Amino acid sequence: MRIQAVSRLVDSSSERYGRLLNWQNPPDPFWHYGIGLSDTYVYTGQGLCPFESINAKFVVGIDDIAFEPKQTIERLKQALHVFSNWEYIFAGWNCEHLSRLIETDRPRCY
Repeated sequence: MRIQAVSRLVDSSSERYGRLLNWQNPPDPFWHYGIGLSDTYVYTGQGLCPFESINAKFVVGIDDIAFEPKQTIERLKQALHVFSNWEYIFAGWNCEHLSRLIETDRPRCY
């Protein structure tokens, strides 16, 4: 069902398609990370689900290690299988770890 949601919401003509994005939700001081599906939707690790976000921005400084957008979306779909029983832990395995793993093969959290 999650893979179907990704397939239904992607727009390969979007500038955000298959790109690593981040955003804040003030007054929340934390940065959140996800993979862009379209101009409107982002897929995030918290809850492993797509959601609407127009405020997400491109993560800078990763262009030389990022996968091509189409490959990133395929990696996202594969990650949904691999991490289907994943336990989100803010400090240990969070949305930034998962999103960076999908986009760059480097699951780091800064």
